Amino acid sequence: MARVDSVPIGIESILLMTYIVFYFFNEFKTITNENVYDRPTFWIAIGVFIYIGATFFLNILGNSLAKEDFNKYYYYSYFGDILKNIFFAIAIIFFAKSGPKEKKNIITKVPYLDMI
Repeated sequence: MARVDSVPIGIESILLMTYIVFYFFNEFKTITNENVYDRPTFWIAIGVFIYIGATFFLNILGNSLAKEDFNKYYYYSYFGDILKNIFFAIAIIFFAKSGPKEKKNIITKVPYLDMI
């Protein structure tokens, strides 16, 4: 009786962690006037990274653990879930603070025909 597909979850977790490391590499490589932690994408990436890191070994060992051990240690995955939700809430706050982006004057070849 299989409870968790360990191999696909492990591959997915490793790929997501790799993509997030590349995201951080690109974010820290570029020089801008704003802080990296002022962007909502930073907080979302941190939340996903912590969640995957906190639940990685439980998901990998899900099939090989006894049911009693799995039920005993499953509650530790809630810490990663709570931290992920906190970081997502921070991302929403920073997104709300950023306000609407100003559109630059883009010159188009199509005339503005709104007469109303």
